Amino acid sequence: HKSPTGAFALERHAPDGTYDSAFGAGGFVTTSIPTGEGYVVALGTQSDGRIVAAGRGNSGVCVARYWP
Repeated sequence: HKSPTGAFALERHAPDGTYDSAFGAGGFVTTSIPTGEGYVVALGTQSDGRIVAAGRGNSGVCVARYWP
């Protein structure tokens, strides 16, 4: 999913490959990165199902955690 400038953008899919409408808005979520351009370089899932995204912004490392 294309990110607006200065944001992480994630999409989540159901097992059948369709967008998971319970995640964000229609399967998509964006998180503003106040330091300017942001991009995700690593994703993980915690044991409680939360998604963790780590990446970079113009001034350093950014980490965001999402509810499934």
